[in-house]
Amino acid sequence: MNKVIKKTVKNNITIIENLKRNLLVFPLRHLSEVLNLSSEELYRLSETIFLSLFKGIESMGEYNQKIKKSNDIARYLNENQPTIPLFNGDNVKDKWEVRIQNSKIEYFDNANVTEMTDGEVFFLIVLVI
Repeated sequence: MNKVIKKTVKNNITIIENLKRNLLVFPLRHLSEVLNLSSEELYRLSETIFLSLFKGIESMGEYNQKIKKSNDIARYLNENQPTIPLFNGDNVKDKWEVRIQNSKIEYFDNANVTEMTDGEVFFLIVLVI
């Protein structure tokens, strides 16, 4: 786990350095402290922001039903969304299938994600990692 955290922090710093003019960061933890939100309210807010990336998906249950494979991400992702880099060196012009597979290798060394759908991996990368 320590290896994953170190790699994630390094990737995030590189992404921020490379995209600083085009990067939008939501300071949700800080906002939750300012607004005195519970962890459950913070999680719901995070889910709402995450779901706003997609068209025709209103809940996490619906997300988990509809987003199973990488091509589902491409199908439901709003066209108006900015490019979403998944890791340092991510080629955003590659197909989602390639990007998700590379993300599994980059963040998880393919461990513990074989049972997960591509949608679950995408959720972890965007919202958690």
